Amino acid sequence: AWLSWAPIWSDWAAAPLSTAASLLWEERPSRGALLGGGLAAAAAALSKESGLFVGGLVLALDLARFGRPRGWPRYLALALGALFWIGLRTAAGIDPATTPDWSHWRYLLDQLPALGAHYSLKLLWPWPLTTGDTLEYLSPPLWKVILGLGLSLGGAVALVLRGGRLALAGLAFAGLSFAPSLAAIALRGQMGERYLYAPLGGVALALALSLRGRALIFAPAFALVSILTLHQRLPDWQSGLELWASALRHDVNGYTQAAVAHELNSRGDGARACGLFAAALQDD
Repeated sequence: AWLSWAPIWSDWAAAPLSTAASLLWEERPSRGALLGGGLAAAAAALSKESGLFVGGLVLALDLARFGRPRGWPRYLALALGALFWIGLRTAAGIDPATTPDWSHWRYLLDQLPALGAHYSLKLLWPWPLTTGDTLEYLSPPLWKVILGLGLSLGGAVALVLRGGRLALAGLAFAGLSFAPSLAAIALRGQMGERYLYAPLGGVALALALSLRGRALIFAPAFALVSILTLHQRLPDWQSGLELWASALRHDVNGYTQAAVAHELNSRGDGARACGLFAAALQDD
C-alpha cells in the first residue's frame, strides 16, 4: 500500500514525509528505522512546515490499528526531528507567519462551500493547473458546488466502507494537513493546487487500502498520469512572467492582469505593464 500511493505525491516535502511514516510503521522499529524516521521527519519540515504533520499521520494510523498511540520511541524520534527543525529555524531568525484577521476568516467562511467544491473537483480533474485561481473570483454555479461536495462526500464514504479504519485514518490525515492551508487562502486569497500535496497522500493511502491487493496494479497508471500532467506544467515555471502569463491565458481578470503587470514592470517593460495595470483597475 505504501508503494502504491507514494508516487502520486509531487512535492519536495512529500518524499521524506512518506519515508518517515513508512520507517515508523512498525510498533517496535529498529534503531536504524527510528534514526531514519527522525531524520526524514526533520527533512520534511525543512522542506515545508507542513512536513510536521507526519506525526499526525503516524498517530492516525496508530488509532486505526490499536485504538491508542503505541511505541513511544517512534514519537520521540518525531519530536527530536521537530526540535532540530525548530532550532535551525530559530538560529536563522525566521519570523512567524502572518495570520489572517477576522474579516479574512469571515470572507473565507462565506466562500467555504464553493472552495470545498473547487478542490474536490480538482482531485477528479486536475486541469488546468494555474496560479490564477483566487477566492475573490470564485463563483461557481450551484450545480457545480453540489456536484463537487457530493462527489467528495460519497467518495469518502465509499473509501471508508471498503478500507475500514485505516482508510479513515488516511482521510483524517488529509483533512488535518489541509486545515492550515485555509489560513493562507484566507490571508492571500490564492487557491494554489500545491495546498493539496499532503492531503493527496492521505487520500491516496485511503484509496490504496480500499483497492487492497489491486493497488499495485493501478500505481503505474497513477504515476504516468502524474508525470504527464507535471510535464505539461513545467514550461510555466521557467520564470515568474511565464507563470503568470499562463494564469492570464486561463483566466483574464484583475488579479492575473496585475500579476503579469508586476512581472513586466520588474523587467523594465513599463509601457505594457501600465496597460495591464489600467485594465486591472477597471475590474470591480
